[in-house]
Amino acid sequence: MTFSLAVVDPLHGLLGAASASRSLAVGNAVMILDPSRGVSISQAATNRGLHGALLASLKAPGATPESALAAALATDDQPQRRQCGVLDLAGRGAAHTGEHTVGWAGHSHGGTAAATGWEGLSEGSGVHIHDGLHRPSLIALGNCLAGPEVLAAMTRTVRSPGSGDALALSLVEALIAADEAGGDIRGRQSAAVMVARIDPEASWPFTSIVDLRVDDDPQAPTALRALLGTWLDHAAERRLVGRR
Repeated sequence: MTFSLAVVDPLHGLLGAASASRSLAVGNAVMILDPSRGVSISQAATNRGLHGALLASLKAPGATPESALAAALATDDQPQRRQCGVLDLAGRGAAHTGEHTVGWAGHSHGGTAAATGWEGLSEGSGVHIHDGLHRPSLIALGNCLAGPEVLAAMTRTVRSPGSGDALALSLVEALIAADEAGGDIRGRQSAAVMVARIDPEASWPFTSIVDLRVDDDPQAPTALRALLGTWLDHAAERRLVGRR
């Protein structure tokens, strides 16, 4: 029903996420950016409470994304129906695809993947860890997709060129590439993108560089790209006026 991408770029001090779905207002529930902790994704039979559990668990002494994921899933009475992932500020990540998630469903990062096929049979442990300290780190997750090529298109397309604006554009282009690779087999309805600067001392309410959503549009990924283009034009105008 949804495909999402989370990115942390420690080198440039950025984190971001993007998502698209045949569901209404995907940006309202699926992704959370916490500049002081990391990025969380919760989708499929979405449990919004997992966001708080994932990000709070990262603050525990000695916590890793793996331990945060395990702690968060332990609070859920239906983990087999969930799909979720987390990246910390160092770029380390963990992800989970429950065995009852609607297929094709799976997640990937760092070239590894776990998947649940059309028959609901697990093809992997459902949890993988990677260390992305040497490059921008990412996790891609999706369910009700045309196939694993959708996630491959996202991970192949996304880049972190160094600025928040450029990262936002790359995330949206990754959504479009995933959609063109088959996307959500039910179609399109909503899409969203968020980018912020890493700030270990940040507190609520957090400040974003980009936070844009298309909540109900049959061409949501391309509509989001158009909306982002308008936003970037306005941002350039504001910077120009500020220099005068």
